[in-house]
Amino acid sequence: MNKYKKIKLDDNEQEKNFYNSATVHEQVTVESTEMFPMNVSKVLILYTGGTIGMKMTADHVYCPVTDFFTDLLLTMRQFHDPNNNYDDTIIVNTVVKEEEEATIPKSEITIINNIKTIKKKLKALVTPVSLYGKRTIYTIYEYDELIDSANLTLKDWVKIATDIEINYNLFDAFIILHGTDTMAYSASALSFMLENLGKTVILTGSQVPLSEVRNDAVDNLLGALTIASHYIIPEVTLFFNQKLFRGNRTKKVDATNFNAFDSPNMKPLVKLSININVSWKDILRPTEIAKFHVHKNLNHNIALLQLFPGISYMTLKSFLSSVEGVVLESYGAGNAPDKRKDILQALKEATDRGIIIVNCTQCTKGSVSDIYATGKALTDAGLISGKDMTTECALAKLSYLLGKNISKDSVKQLIKTNLRGELTDVPKIPRFSKFINPDNSYIVKIINLIKSNENNKRKEEKIGLDDPTTSNIVSKEESDNDFVSSFEEKGNNHGQDNTQSRINKILLPSLYRTAASTGDIAGLNELLEGWPYLINNADNNRQTGLHLAAKHNHLKTSEFLIKMGCIVHTRDIHNHTPLWYAVTNNFDGPKKQELIQLLVKSGAIYASDELNDVKELLFRTAKNGNLSLLKHMISSGADINVEDGENRNIIHMASIYKNYDILYYLKDLDNNTLEQDEKHQINHGLPIENNFDSITYCGTYIIEEMDKTSEEAKKVKDVLKTSDPLPTTNVHKLKWNQVDRWNKTPLNYLKMELKIMEEKIMLSNMSMDDEEEEEEGEEENKSCNALMNEKIKLEKVINDIFMPSFISVE
Repeated sequence: MNKYKKIKLDDNEQEKNFYNSATVHEQVTVESTEMFPMNVSKVLILYTGGTIGMKMTADHVYCPVTDFFTDLLLTMRQFHDPNNNYDDTIIVNTVVKEEEEATIPKSEITIINNIKTIKKKLKALVTPVSLYGKRTIYTIYEYDELIDSANLTLKDWVKIATDIEINYNLFDAFIILHGTDTMAYSASALSFMLENLGKTVILTGSQVPLSEVRNDAVDNLLGALTIASHYIIPEVTLFFNQKLFRGNRTKKVDATNFNAFDSPNMKPLVKLSININVSWKDILRPTEIAKFHVHKNLNHNIALLQLFPGISYMTLKSFLSSVEGVVLESYGAGNAPDKRKDILQALKEATDRGIIIVNCTQCTKGSVSDIYATGKALTDAGLISGKDMTTECALAKLSYLLGKNISKDSVKQLIKTNLRGELTDVPKIPRFSKFINPDNSYIVKIINLIKSNENNKRKEEKIGLDDPTTSNIVSKEESDNDFVSSFEEKGNNHGQDNTQSRINKILLPSLYRTAASTGDIAGLNELLEGWPYLINNADNNRQTGLHLAAKHNHLKTSEFLIKMGCIVHTRDIHNHTPLWYAVTNNFDGPKKQELIQLLVKSGAIYASDELNDVKELLFRTAKNGNLSLLKHMISSGADINVEDGENRNIIHMASIYKNYDILYYLKDLDNNTLEQDEKHQINHGLPIENNFDSITYCGTYIIEEMDKTSEEAKKVKDVLKTSDPLPTTNVHKLKWNQVDRWNKTPLNYLKMELKIMEEKIMLSNMSMDDEEEEEEGEEENKSCNALMNEKIKLEKVINDIFMPSFISVE
């Protein structure tokens, strides 16, 4: 009997033996604290080019062939399960090319963040069920012109970032297949361009194509797919040779071996072996209230120069004459020839002209320092220390910062500031004061008891709990027989320790979820200080703490969890996000609206898998006349032009069921005046001006909290300005003339109702003329007056809302 119920086994005895082996038992009896809660994840693979998908031609030359890579994956069992029950296609948004726009019907073009897009159906691939009971649905979006990475330009980075941007709401994670020559440059650039990233992005490729019998492509792609679909690692990363690195820390170090990449100044984030070992304490998470945003304005006028013995003054001066920024690769720990006054003078003249020069070491490993006189000479010449940034990262960061609408002094400051984990110095994290919540103080008391017990064990040098911040796995409960055996072999004390460990592993997540449900920020603060891995822990319904806080309308608790790194995009067993529960909880009022705005400002959107539920709720709301809920749904970003199976929209439903207050509200919503646009900005969480309650540098780390009226805050305000405009508000262009399957518009239904009323009034008047008894005549008169009032009200609705100056009624 198979004890791993989530794993579908064939009747093949060998496969059964495999799943019941000790090695696999070790894997399936551990769990990740930050795996995706849902059992099915959607991943978009952008195939930009590179060796991984090439085919050997008859001339013995590798070259890309259209659809060859996808078709090859479809034949490989580890990449595609042909017996899956999912759709064989998947929708992807693609950018409309200018030369194609004239041939595409306008109804098929969708505007996403001012980008014209069109939906395309691509082949869907579905992985077999993993040892953790999860599947991955993914597709390959193959670029029309595959890029040899040696030909890569800044425009290609913008294209890749844009493709992620327009598909951000459709997929849980992204993989970029890329040539190895400039992969480290792209990983660094994208890490800065993708601001407030809340989803996993992995770059990978191979040294040998997938089509070859012996290759590294299988391990690299399968490893990247596994991490992207199982774990929440909201960074731009690079996966190669069983290791996942932070993207902006990588360098290509080998052109001929499979271990082509390394991260010299930082250990890998993930190592794959029999187990998947994630260093959770090193994983970055969004810790501010801000939406995902792509910065596309990169400065091209930058350059790289390496010092070498004998470099001439004229060469250096000429090189520095026409650039805005330079990365200078100096010797050792950031040294230059301090006896060469001409060289130092050329550098000083350049920095005085406003050229930003970043000093990085030529060494593969190490950092820049001014401990030597030769290093201090460069600092005195106005160069900015790149610390332990790689050259690839320094170039990308310089291009990114010079592309922002900020002062040169701000650029110099930000070069030295850790924005995306590119520097070794640890950034400051939010510090929260002690919270007092007497109603749930028992949680804090229990936590203190657990901490005290663990501290005592360490002091007595007994076996204690493993430090959960260094690993992604926590052992599940062993079988009774295993426990008894362990108890007998290792003695009574060790048995007690194991029991305590199991109790903690059951109790701590339970306390965490209780604290989130009850709004106990004090308890959450204590829990996450001791066990930070709990932040995205999910219950049996796969609901995280943020799901539970949103369900119970806890505004401050939700804000606390988001700032501590709780992901807003996770879905529960019903495929619902925290945003759904914030909208549908049983509360109402300003606090609920603030909670919805908080989530939207943090980048929360409805998942593609819950859009059907959103549509059904919209129609039910319009039918029942629940204006308050409709407002909440619209402010959360629900598409109010969605149609049902009869081609009706919510205007049809409000008209048919005579919910006039909803029609008036929708009319106001459709008003395109500036005042209404500002109102929508507030409703949709788009700030009219920056909020400086917490001062942040470029959207990743909270560096420090300061008084927003202070002079320092005013200076930093300039730093935070972006040259990219905020996405324009989607003022809803409602389809008032939408025709349903019976060829009727909403106005047609109102006119039909008006005609019915007129007939009833006419019949009532005729009946009154025939009445003889006075009492019956009075009742008929009241009924007729009520109908007349309803008729007048309906006529006013038609005149107010459907008058020609507002909507064409033809």
